[in-house]
Amino acid sequence: MNFFFNRIIIASLLSTAVTFAAGNGSGEHASFHLPVQAHWGTAVLQPGDYRMVSPDLAFGQPTFVVRGADSGAFVIPLVTEASRVSKDCYLKLQQINGTYFVTEYLAGPAGTTYTFAAPKNGRHQSFAQNHTTLVAVTNSTLR
Repeated sequence: MNFFFNRIIIASLLSTAVTFAAGNGSGEHASFHLPVQAHWGTAVLQPGDYRMVSPDLAFGQPTFVVRGADSGAFVIPLVTEASRVSKDCYLKLQQINGTYFVTEYLAGPAGTTYTFAAPKNGRHQSFAQNHTTLVAVTNSTLR
């Protein structure tokens, strides 16, 4: 029980630090409209408009702060990869067993693709069983 409590305290402090850093203009800003409820990391985001901030890499890895009208979250990608520079910016939503998950963010102008966790039980389903939706991201120059 003590271990669980300590993890909650550490996560809370990290979240506060990331939010503080993002709120002080140290990161790049983007926005998007989520058309469906979606899981992103441990957060469940309701449909609506969101702002996304990526703070500088002072924390050692990219951490995204996502804020909506009624909710917010911070998420850390599993993988960060260089990709071709383009105008494209989008979130990839993967529908697995009827539930949407954010599995990728392409920051085309920055030439970077961020990959996020999907549930283990859905990773090996055939493409026919899963549905992919792309959500446009605007004002993005995320690194």
